Amino acid sequence: MIIKRSKHSLVPTIAAVTHWNEDRPAEAKALALLGKTDKEMAEHMGIAEITFQSWKKKHPEFLEALRFGKTDADVKVVEALYKRCIGYDYEEERAFNINGTIETVIVKKHCPPDTWAAMKWLALRQRPAWADVTKTEITQTNVNVNKLDLSDVSIEQLKLLKEIGLKQLTQDAEGG
Repeated sequence: MIIKRSKHSLVPTIAAVTHWNEDRPAEAKALALLGKTDKEMAEHMGIAEITFQSWKKKHPEFLEALRFGKTDADVKVVEALYKRCIGYDYEEERAFNINGTIETVIVKKHCPPDTWAAMKWLALRQRPAWADVTKTEITQTNVNVNKLDLSDVSIEQLKLLKEIGLKQLTQDAEGG
């Protein structure tokens, strides 16, 4: 970052470094793979968000790196997860020593379906039928209490009651 003095103040202001270099696409790709937003990536790079947006327009390699980090990588992971769900066949090259001679052979192998991967896939894609967790919504309810004995309640418990908004109603408040 560059520090410069404002014309109207003796307090230094910080100007963002907006220089472009050939390492920026790789940096953007890595940050996008981590799930960072454009704003977070700009902050990490020490640039203004508007500069980040202009780089996407001016530098096709920068935009392509972001696209890969944000979308293409996810697509590849989804494809791999799907393969784990249903199982897949693959070939492996194996080397054998036959009478002192090394021979390579292509061996066909099978990776069986992965139950955890299938359950995860279904839980995400068909949540109502397959999710392990059910969502419970709690709404605020007003409770009227005529008389409440708090003599045996600790200070910590009283503070907790205050935090959740419970108030003691007295007989005087009821008009009695």
